[in-house]
Amino acid sequence: MTSKTEVDEVAAAASQLTDAIRPMFADASPDAVGAALAELTAIYMIAHNPEIRTDILEHWIELVRGLMVAAEKEFFPHGWGQGSSLQ
Repeated sequence: MTSKTEVDEVAAAASQLTDAIRPMFADASPDAVGAALAELTAIYMIAHNPEIRTDILEHWIELVRGLMVAAEKEFFPHGWGQGSSLQ
């Protein structure tokens, strides 16, 4: 089982990576960002045992869906597509 400290450390590291990567995506098209994230996700997936990759991918999709709620509120505070702060 993962301890709260381990979860906090992973969250902090993820936040640092996101902050470092986000400016690289600022001027890229959504399609280019999607393709880059797909490539990075493939690299992430192959780091796992092939026997558990389906479960890992399902968990990943659940995580992304959950994060979308917060991201949409941050980038579209007035509703989707209204006053975007994506760039």
